[in-house]
Amino acid sequence: MRRGVLLSEESPKQLMESQNCNNLEQAFLELSQKQHHLHQLEKQKGIRYHEYPTSRLNSSPLSLPNKEWFNLARFLAQLAKNIKWTQRNIGILLFILVLPAFQSYFFCVSFGRDPSDLPFAVVSDELNGFVKSCDELPYNETYSAVLECNIPKSFSCQFMKQLERKLDLVLYEDLNLAKKDASANRVWGVLHVSENFTRSIEERISEGISTTDVAINQSAISVWMDMSNFIIANIIRRNIAKSLIDFLQDVMAACDIPRKVGDVPIRFYDAVYGSNEPVYRHSSAPGFICAFVFYFTLTFTSGAIMMEKMFGLLDRITVAGMTKMEVVLAHLVVQFVLMTAQTTLMLVVLYQFYDNPLNGDFGLTVSLLYTVAIVGIAFGYFLTELLNEERLISYAGIGMIMTMFLINGKHFILLAG
Repeated sequence: MRRGVLLSEESPKQLMESQNCNNLEQAFLELSQKQHHLHQLEKQKGIRYHEYPTSRLNSSPLSLPNKEWFNLARFLAQLAKNIKWTQRNIGILLFILVLPAFQSYFFCVSFGRDPSDLPFAVVSDELNGFVKSCDELPYNETYSAVLECNIPKSFSCQFMKQLERKLDLVLYEDLNLAKKDASANRVWGVLHVSENFTRSIEERISEGISTTDVAINQSAISVWMDMSNFIIANIIRRNIAKSLIDFLQDVMAACDIPRKVGDVPIRFYDAVYGSNEPVYRHSSAPGFICAFVFYFTLTFTSGAIMMEKMFGLLDRITVAGMTKMEVVLAHLVVQFVLMTAQTTLMLVVLYQFYDNPLNGDFGLTVSLLYTVAIVGIAFGYFLTELLNEERLISYAGIGMIMTMFLINGKHFILLAG
């Protein structure tokens, strides 16, 4: 129908075949051109060539009154259209569902874990000139006349035994060569043990406040570290300090002295939140989930709306009487179903397959994620109203996700470095 005139009454397939066209738009254009030529002939000859009434050229098309802001039938029709589009694009649907799970998997296996097998240079003057490694010692224990108990033959070997559980120790004989390799980034630092380390530790334990300055200096372990990486440097410092405490406690226990004597005079109780030995991945997982829930809903919402704009679907359904409220609600239903599936897969990967702790009320956690999803959907609609190109919307989405990574605490530690 055009200008009140019924141009044809056939099925879409018959109409395209009769007009020799590939789509309905071309068929409608052909019929419109024929109507125009026919109308010109009628004006020239004053003859009616068909039984359909002609409309006045100056008359404007009547607008369809629509006082309802929401109609259930129209809403269900739009919802059915969205579901049908999703079913026809099963590849896109699977990509949308699987991508969050893969993102969570790669996050767990490659991000936020404590680094291991870090090479660290050790120079022990106690061993130099006698043996090249602790394994070559003829015996491991000896009697200490100062402490009056059996102690390890070399305290430096006992300390390295504790330290090699956390670091990949590389023994050097020359301190300058070890420092040179640290400068060349072959090792993360250099640890130096003095020649009289064992005797000095014995004196510090037995003499206490009467220990000489020479013994204090000889019992101190010197460390030169590569501090260019904030996280790795602090992990190494923590491991060295913890290994030294464990070593001193072992020495105390060997001499029937309470192990607590070798501990630092600070008592750490159970953490209020988190763990006493935190893992960066555990603290950054909530920010990761919130950021990607926001980004996925934003991307899919803006992509669906822009697809309808590009193909003219939004204009057609609006002209047909569909209100914006009905369009938005129909999209919201599909969005929330997809968001629920995406979030479920992310939570399963993060908290079922891996050891990320999930403490607190699970209902509040889900409510927070749905709130973040609503914000992402709303921002996606805002971008489609503000921008007319899908490329610009993609740029805005990437910029927003990077901003979220910065403000949600995920990169605070990295920025501090």
